[in-house]
Amino acid sequence: MSSSFKRFFSTYKFILKLAYQISPSHLFFITFLQSIWGLTNLPVLYINKLLIDLVISAVGRPDWQTVARTIVLVIILRSLIEYIRFAMNRFIYPMESSLSRLLNAKAEILMAQKLNSLDVSTVESPAFQDKFKKIGREYNQRLWGMVQPISQIPNSVFTIISAAIALFTFNPWIGLAIIIFELPDVWLSAKFSKLEYALGERQATTNRLWGWTNHYLTNPQSFYENKILGTVKILTQKMNELAQQIIGERVKLDIKRSKFRSLAEIPSNLLFILLNSYFFILALAGKITLGSAQMLYQACTTLGNGFGMLLSNVNTIYANYLFASDFSWLLDLKSSERVKGRTPRLPFKKGIEFRHVWFKYPNSKNWILENVDLSIEPRENIALVGENGAGKTTLIKLLVGFYTPQKGQILVNGVDVQKYNIHAYRKILSVLFQDFSDYAFSAQESIGYGDISRLKNKQAIEAAAKLTGVHRFI
Repeated sequence: MSSSFKRFFSTYKFILKLAYQISPSHLFFITFLQSIWGLTNLPVLYINKLLIDLVISAVGRPDWQTVARTIVLVIILRSLIEYIRFAMNRFIYPMESSLSRLLNAKAEILMAQKLNSLDVSTVESPAFQDKFKKIGREYNQRLWGMVQPISQIPNSVFTIISAAIALFTFNPWIGLAIIIFELPDVWLSAKFSKLEYALGERQATTNRLWGWTNHYLTNPQSFYENKILGTVKILTQKMNELAQQIIGERVKLDIKRSKFRSLAEIPSNLLFILLNSYFFILALAGKITLGSAQMLYQACTTLGNGFGMLLSNVNTIYANYLFASDFSWLLDLKSSERVKGRTPRLPFKKGIEFRHVWFKYPNSKNWILENVDLSIEPRENIALVGENGAGKTTLIKLLVGFYTPQKGQILVNGVDVQKYNIHAYRKILSVLFQDFSDYAFSAQESIGYGDISRLKNKQAIEAAAKLTGVHRFI
């Protein structure tokens, strides 16, 4: 149970921190309005009591007109409170939607910044790829699911407090009994949240398979292969099988949860029947007014609804623990790239030299490069030719500092690449990778990204564009 509470509070803290960083005003405004909404339950309970008692006291009295004026004023007050609650709902929903959109945008920016700040060896590792893609698949729905509890928990807490005040004022033991009878449902909610979390972990591999299968079917780069190989039917069948497995397991858990929670609610429902009967019997006996009986009846219902709302929000937050922990893991990753070191000076007097270089990729047993010696003089143009997998791309990755060789040295202008400030070093490089980026921006921007220090220098961009004859598009 302690681990469950720890997970809940760590996730809730993560959500609050992220929401506060994005928009403190949104978070404060939503929390304030929902808290006020929950607190208004208490005056509504007492106003309803007062209305009933005023009506009953005025029945048959000759001066009922005097009481009627008071009743009208009370009704106006109650209508005013209801209008305020209605107006608050009008503001809460767009604020929640706005905060959700801001969270989504912030998440995308944070993920992009973090991904591009990490070293290549980390990003290309299968473990990182699995986790990063999982976060990418889930963040959209998860972030929206986490915004609602942020706003609704204050509402549910103050709803419980409002109802508890009315009940504890009448008899503290009644309020305590209701809370005790709600505990089985609380325990079951925590238990099934834990089971749902465990199911999410078990289904991680299946969900990854679903994502990859969907990628093969919807990725434009796979379109030609799907046409030639005729794999669409078998892949869609695979998606159907995966969907049935994923959804089927969740449906079983949901049915089991509904069954046990329905059974757990029987004692509290029986208690409500007994208490409500007791309240109205007291009213018949003249021990309390009918308005008081009605107020206590509504307080019991409000307290139960408040607990139900709170449990639902707690379950939602707990269910998002895995995503929150994954997202926190991503944001906490540190790059191992060198930010200190020498700055290369142009022009080079010496060229590029590979000295007895040995290299293999992490978690691989096979050497890609074995004792490679290579020398390229300044201003010398060469072509590397070889079979697929011979190590041509690997040579480039080592040269630009994406990876470090296990043995040997790579020298540029007589200096080991590892001694350069990696960011300053890469500024003097120009590399066209096999899978290059095709920017959906203007021609001026697309060319300018080749040297972002001159992104606003239109004259330099036009001069570069003339070399390839595309200057007329600038």
